[in-house]
Amino acid sequence: MASIELAGTSQIISYCSANLINRNYLLAERSDAEGQPIELYYFLNTLDSTVWSYNNSDSIIVYNDVTYLPVLIRRKDIQLNSNVLKSQVEIEVHLSNPFARCYIQEPIEGIVQLIIYRQHYNSYVTYWKGYVATVKFRPKIGIILANLKTSSLKRFGLMRKFQRSCGLPLYSTWCGISKEDSNYYVDGTINFINGTTIDATIFGTKEDGWFKGGIFKTDNGNCLQRIVYHIGTEIKIGRSVSAISAGNTFRAWAGCNHAQSTCDTKFDNKLNYGGQLYTPDKNPFTGDPIA
Repeated sequence: MASIELAGTSQIISYCSANLINRNYLLAERSDAEGQPIELYYFLNTLDSTVWSYNNSDSIIVYNDVTYLPVLIRRKDIQLNSNVLKSQVEIEVHLSNPFARCYIQEPIEGIVQLIIYRQHYNSYVTYWKGYVATVKFRPKIGIILANLKTSSLKRFGLMRKFQRSCGLPLYSTWCGISKEDSNYYVDGTINFINGTTIDATIFGTKEDGWFKGGIFKTDNGNCLQRIVYHIGTEIKIGRSVSAISAGNTFRAWAGCNHAQSTCDTKFDNKLNYGGQLYTPDKNPFTGDPIA
């Protein structure tokens, strides 16, 4: 008699458990009385493997060995249409949210994945998967815009447009200058604050303008701002922040005006300069001006 080889016991249990979870989830999801949905938001920066995980309830949730912290977070309805580039999910968080604050002054580098899990009691389903496109800011909230994974199919290939000045963001991968290089940052303590003006003794150890265009970040994470002015022991940041005060410790990074001379003398990074200084004024083939 021919023998019939069955799947292993663990596989059968796993399959039955998955079906039971989905059945329990759907029963609660479709119920007007028993449904208690909670959503989990899992952000992963694939560049450095940093993870941010949140949920929209009032308590900590652990799922798949990941701890999801309760925060102020909500999303708008997910709308799907034929244009995948417009099939975005919009998520709102408080301005103090650690994930949003990471990109308050810097563009998103690499790929930041987003997975939304939806829960009813102890039943979870993967509700949405995609990539974070950008983070925008309003006075009290951060808006996270994410696209479906399929949106990458309609994007243009990578390309750069030429320009005489360098268009590379300072401390980006293409720029090549690392924020971890101690030659380009200082640590200090705030003496006093007046609006957007911050005074610290350490600023006076660098020549005027050295920090202009750089980054100011307090160690407690309450302030991450672009530096717009530097003279002596004073700098100015982009906007005032009430959550910082005298005595707070910080780290401030050097800025760049994107000129080749600055790239060469200040950062010793001439080989990575991203500008095309010798672009002709006129097109050599047609004689038209090159903007």
